[in-house]
Amino acid sequence: MSKKGKRLPEVLTALEIEDLRGTFQSKKRYKTVMRNYLMIEFTLQTGTRITECINTKIENVNWNTGQILLDKTKGGDDRLVFIHRELLQELIKYRKNRNNGLLFTTLTGQAVNRGYLDDMLKRKGARAEIRKRKLHFHTLRHTFAIKFYEKSNYDIVSLSRVLGHKSLNTTQIYLQGFNSDKIEKVQTIKLFD
Repeated sequence: MSKKGKRLPEVLTALEIEDLRGTFQSKKRYKTVMRNYLMIEFTLQTGTRITECINTKIENVNWNTGQILLDKTKGGDDRLVFIHRELLQELIKYRKNRNNGLLFTTLTGQAVNRGYLDDMLKRKGARAEIRKRKLHFHTLRHTFAIKFYEKSNYDIVSLSRVLGHKSLNTTQIYLQGFNSDKIEKVQTIKLFD
């Protein structure tokens, strides 16, 4: 821990993600459940911040390629993210005939409250028996960061760009626990006889 007593970022395991997804069995019956499921998937697959997810506009989604323009980011800069074709197909069904406005809304067409999303995720996490100190939407962003880092062959520069960080120092915070795990694994490997 640092001098301030900060803890390492927590991430979800593949099994925890599967268990979390399993709490959305009724997603096709209720529009709000489907929306919540899609917002979790969206964040897991893009690494967006909660406010970026909330503020994603329908007209900023390329419905052919899965490219999404984020124009209300923390740093004030526009950023592109991409989603997998399967999630894109689910989002197409979810948006129905709407062609503009926010992608994710309440039943009355308003922006989803970020406090509601964190509370919902905590409830779903408890139902999935996920035992984290703090389970919140930013945990999904940290999970994305670690997975992207692994899949990109440990390319911190690309990860930094995808996350919208202006400094690699910020990105390194996301990797603190990950790096210590790698060091422990390396220490057990005998490279030469």
